[in-house]
Amino acid sequence: MAINELELQRFLGAVKANIERHERVLRQHRDRDRKIVAILRLLLEVDKGTIKAMPTSKELLAHRAALNQLSKAERPVYELMFMYRNKEIAERLHMSVHTVKNHVKAIRRKLKIRRNRKDAHIEEVL
Repeated sequence: MAINELELQRFLGAVKANIERHERVLRQHRDRDRKIVAILRLLLEVDKGTIKAMPTSKELLAHRAALNQLSKAERPVYELMFMYRNKEIAERLHMSVHTVKNHVKAIRRKLKIRRNRKDAHIEEVL
């Protein structure tokens, strides 16, 4: 039973497409799981009394206004910084870790965020 080169190429192409599809599904599940973990951590903080109260509408409006200060390059980093480490963000956004760190510093300064993951607002979790 001989397999010619064309059949082999087709088979390998199908295997590669199948692997890519499975990797994409795994990434989606990982993203979903990280969001669930972030929500559970937030609920634990509320339960422990670490988080005193939900933000008022005035505070949320102020937060939204501060978000408008972010540059186009900082926005994708902001969306990921509460769920991923800097190295993972760099890989996802195809930039260096140093650039990600600079964006995170600028975001923290503009939004007055002291810590990375613990101070996540409801908006970042959902």
